[in-house]
Amino acid sequence: AHWRRNKIENQSVEIHNKKLEELIKIRTSELETEINERKQIELQLQEHTEELKVANETKDDFSLLLS
Repeated sequence: AHWRRNKIENQSVEIHNKKLEELIKIRTSELETEINERKQIELQLQEHTEELKVANETKDDFSLLLS
């Protein structure tokens, strides 16, 4: 009876481990997607920042020409 209980407990642990491994895979995938989205947003922000910098320089140059 003792060995049978151990076998059942081991099977239960294995089932829980498989479920945890699957949850970890799912969460890892979600985090990778989030990281990639954030990287894209960061690149877009850098591009927009550069565009704004150029626009401000152009505005300043134009203001100097008018004065």
